[in-house]
Amino acid sequence: MRSLVMPAISDLVVESPRLKPELFTRELRDLPAMLGRSEADFVFTSSVLQKPNIASLHVGNEEYVLIKGTKNLTDANLYFDHDADDQTTTAFLKLQSNSPPKTMRRAYLGEIYAIIDAVESGWGKAVVPKHLVQNKRGISIVGGMKSMKVPVYLHYYQQPFYSKLNQTILKTLTDRLKFR
Repeated sequence: MRSLVMPAISDLVVESPRLKPELFTRELRDLPAMLGRSEADFVFTSSVLQKPNIASLHVGNEEYVLIKGTKNLTDANLYFDHDADDQTTTAFLKLQSNSPPKTMRRAYLGEIYAIIDAVESGWGKAVVPKHLVQNKRGISIVGGMKSMKVPVYLHYYQQPFYSKLNQTILKTLTDRLKFR
């Protein structure tokens, strides 16, 4: 949301002072239900939603990498995720030629910027989207590991008619989202 969507719609929001954006950051598993209950007009997930009347557009791929802080690492076996259902670290480690460390422990911080801050402080490691930590002081990307590409899909209800605002937002999101 903060790193890609807000910059993509920023000009639209500034040029349309009556537009009142409501942006939510939720766990991926919660987003389809929000769309289904019309609590959101657009949601982003990492997989196609197989639901009637839902359009799913592939808008890019996030590249995930393993990071550690540049300070002394407090616990080399501690990996941060959002919550116990978050399988990002497990999926990333399965891509590597080595098996996950037997002494690996997980801790949960609930949101990506808290995870990055904890890693920067030297508490442990994490698998995060590369664009969030590129050129970030206090963070280094662990070398010798394959990155993991995760697709990003934009979902919205298919309708026979879209308001001018919906058309503008959809065009803005599809034209301006920049995955590096």
